[in-house]
Parts: sequence; structure tokens; C-alpha cells
Amino acid sequence: MVVSCDMVECGQCSKLNCRACIDDWTKKHPDCPNCRSEYKAKEQPNLYVANLLKDFKFKCVKCELTFAYRNQLKHENECLRRKLTCPICNEDNIYASEMESHLVESCP
Repeated sequence: MVVSCDMVECGQCSKLNCRACIDDWTKKHPDCPNCRSEYKAKEQPNLYVANLLKDFKFKCVKCELTFAYRNQLKHENECLRRKLTCPICNEDNIYASEMESHLVESCP
């Protein structure tokens, strides 16, 4: 089972959605996929759910490292399997773990 760490809550029905999924959805549809009202994310996340999840362990779908929900942003910024753009040649989709060898071996 894959659980999203980056959740967004619908302002109308309070349903939690994966941010990437709801962003894709709202590019095609202006409404919430659950309650069908105009989709507007709540400014404040559901604190009850956030408190329940803060120590919940998640497994990164990219690198398979396990981390606590409260460390999600830290992991996203440090994940070795996150994709980067080369600052020299602008090549996209280089894994962070491979950037150093790319810079040495592939860039002019």
C-alpha cells in the first residue's frame, strides 16, 4: 500500500488527497473528485490527522527508506533518488545520487 505524505484537504468535504494526484485532477476538472463541489484546498491542514500521523512511518517509493511523517520534507530534500536538473548542461531527471558522476563524466 502506498500512502501519500503530502496530503491536501478539500475545503468542502474534508477528504484528504495526495497533492500530486489532486493537482493533476484539477488541471482537467475544477471540481473535487469526491464531493463534486468546486475544489479549494483548506489553508490549514487537519490538525487531528496531522497529529495522528506525525510518528507514523512511511516508506519512500523512490529510495525505500523509512521515515516518520514529521520528517517528510527533510527526506524529500535529501532523498538520493530525487530527480534533479544539472546546473551546467540543464539535463533533467538525474538522480541526486548520480549527479556528482554526471558532472565529472558527462558535462563539458
